[in-house]
Amino acid sequence: GKTGRMQENRDTTPPQDTTALGWALFEAIPDCVKLLATDGTVLAINRNGLRSMDIEDAGTVRGKPWFAFWPRESHADIEASMQAARAGGTGRFSAAGTTIKGSPKWWDVMVTRTAAGDQQTCLLAISRDISEQVRLDAERRQAERALHASRERFEKIVSQASTGVVQLDAEGRIVLANQKYCAMVGRSEAELLGMSVAEVTAPQSRVQTQDALARLKAGAAGVALDKYYLHKDGSLVSATSSVNALRGPDGEFEG
Repeated sequence: GKTGRMQENRDTTPPQDTTALGWALFEAIPDCVKLLATDGTVLAINRNGLRSMDIEDAGTVRGKPWFAFWPRESHADIEASMQAARAGGTGRFSAAGTTIKGSPKWWDVMVTRTAAGDQQTCLLAISRDISEQVRLDAERRQAERALHASRERFEKIVSQASTGVVQLDAEGRIVLANQKYCAMVGRSEAELLGMSVAEVTAPQSRVQTQDALARLKAGAAGVALDKYYLHKDGSLVSATSSVNALRGPDGEFEG
């Protein structure tokens, strides 16, 4: 038989209009993208950048120093990021700024070295709007501070209460006890933490206590019962207990 020769045709010709492709990608990036001269002069800004900076005419930006769009306290970070990019690395920083119309924003910025169509060295600055993330983080920190302060007030009130106060988890284990409660059962808080409430309840009151907890788990808001606690020395302590359910944000029983 005859042997045939397969011919593979490969088109190794580069795209004819790489510059146009580069500008299309420049415009398509959803962040604020600026092409800078190595000294930081703005050469171009993409459409999304104009929108995010409230700029109506790109001509008002071209030729201006990038520093002009940032508060003075950010200038050192900007210079450091450009210096890193000039050296072939990547400069990064996060900073607050305002749009042309004065709207406050937070930006996460990355600066790299690139080249324009004529191979002139340029810098590419990509600024991502992280204002919403910063706002949510600030709200979370504020909520955490408020929660911490509320917890401190709660613990102070509980510690100074003239009646015994104990907090149980969903399984009936002790997670908090004030000094009055510790004195009632003759144990330190360190001893009590992790113990089941049944262990400090007199045998004749355990069924009644477990029934109260079951009713709270089933949806009752609060239960009152007369019961006997068991002191560490074996003696009985008569008490009236008012037990209230702790529930999570979705109503789930937490203790």
